[in-house]
Amino acid sequence: MAGGRVINFGANLYIQGQGGTPVNLFSLPFWLVGARSRISLVVSLIAGSFPAARAARLDPIQALRHD
Repeated sequence: MAGGRVINFGANLYIQGQGGTPVNLFSLPFWLVGARSRISLVVSLIAGSFPAARAARLDPIQALRHD
């Protein structure tokens, strides 16, 4: 999000220097930022639950024993 703002600022400086009107090249709505955060949370919870479920089925003594 910050990178897009920096690029917009630099591009608008160049465009205004050439006599044009400023434009918004990169726009990121706040609902999209929230959706991205929620989706990444759900994916990480699902991805972490599979190894945790497999580890929960192991016998602790066998899991700690090194052969």
